[in-house]
Amino acid sequence: MALSFKGPERENIKLGNRVSILYCKRKQKHCPFYLEFRTNQESKEYELHQYYNCHNHLLEDFDSAQQITDKIFERIGLLKATGSETRVITDLINQEFKKKFHWRTIYYQLRKITDQMYGKISEDASKLCDLFEKDTEVRGSFSQVKKNTDENRLESCCFMSQRMQKLLEYFSDVIVIDTTHKSNRFNLPLMDVIVVNNMGHTCTAFFALLKNNTFEAYKWGLEHFKSRLKRNPSVIFTDDEEALTKGTFNFLLILQLNFLAIKEIFPTSKRNLCAWHIQQNFKSKFSFLNRKKKGESQNEKNHKMNLYLTILNLPFSKYEEDFQEDLEEVLEDDNLSLDHQNYLKEKVKQKELWVKAFIKTKFCAGMCTSSRIEAKHKVLKQYLNSSKRLTELFETFKMIESQEISRYESEIERLNKGSNKIICKYKLIQELEKKYSPYSLTIVKNNLLEGLNYSIEKIKEGVW
Repeated sequence: MALSFKGPERENIKLGNRVSILYCKRKQKHCPFYLEFRTNQESKEYELHQYYNCHNHLLEDFDSAQQITDKIFERIGLLKATGSETRVITDLINQEFKKKFHWRTIYYQLRKITDQMYGKISEDASKLCDLFEKDTEVRGSFSQVKKNTDENRLESCCFMSQRMQKLLEYFSDVIVIDTTHKSNRFNLPLMDVIVVNNMGHTCTAFFALLKNNTFEAYKWGLEHFKSRLKRNPSVIFTDDEEALTKGTFNFLLILQLNFLAIKEIFPTSKRNLCAWHIQQNFKSKFSFLNRKKKGESQNEKNHKMNLYLTILNLPFSKYEEDFQEDLEEVLEDDNLSLDHQNYLKEKVKQKELWVKAFIKTKFCAGMCTSSRIEAKHKVLKQYLNSSKRLTELFETFKMIESQEISRYESEIERLNKGSNKIICKYKLIQELEKKYSPYSLTIVKNNLLEGLNYSIEKIKEGVW
């Protein structure tokens, strides 16, 4: 039975006491149940004054927290690790153990498990610093923490494991930078950096929790990221994050300032805009083409729709000639006002940043959008939300890194199995199988597999 107070507590001036009324929450059923409490004039304690102890509906009978056994508690902990929502966990527990727990009961058990794992919520920031220090000692990771000395409060932090540093040594030619929000209880923006490895997999290379979305906050995170690089990236993908402009969001200003935060830290790197985000801007700006006006014929509507689709496809033009033809066709159309034409002309001045045909002139790992990092953030959101602790965020990144390693090892094993099948058909291996032990044969196969990955090229006469 759910009860709530009927408005604020009121004071009875005539009798000199206070009155509080509890009533049933089933307002839609106009339930008459209520309990009225009044304070005693002498003791000032609340006493039941009058009541109506009948409901006009069936009462929901939930199991109490006392019904939670060690086995149920352990199961709740296992389900918590999956990142499922509280109501989903409640339904699974009720089905598995034939119980009828309210979701709030399970929620408090989840809070208990979190406190057991990460300590008190007031110690969250200090626990994160301890985890950083421990990981640095055990795995040789890199981390930095920025605190407000006056208030002794954590403002920003960043982290890069030893594996992430190794990934950047080999695959830092193209990186993607993006920011996501609502990942922790302090509402600190999460800046994330990814690379693409030799298997085409998306890999985490760095993350930072920033004080806010300002240029200075981004600069702090990017400076620490750069300090761990042995060479600057050739290409950097990002979306149009407003903090990178040192001011209020304005797409034209972004193009003119050319992402000041990244440009200041990585002046030699080419900065590419996400083509998908540009397309979303076009959708908003030219949405009037997608709306039918009164008295408009079907042919006019089809013409405007084709024009609208042509504009939306500009960022994804595969060839420069096609882009120029489509652009000229759009600019000559009478449906666009002078303001819309000028808008497009300003965009085109920086077409090398967002048009696929111009982006692909330089190696960019087959990307023209930041969709890889957006997909990763979607995975993060399965485990993180605005109520999660900083320590939970850190553990989530460690878990994702473990999954990346496992996936990479599985891919290598799969490729090696395929290569072994081919190698076994070699005449050399067939002859060696007759004379040598399986152990010796495995060594020969591994060396042969490694040798197949090399290519021989002629540098000059007599030199290969």
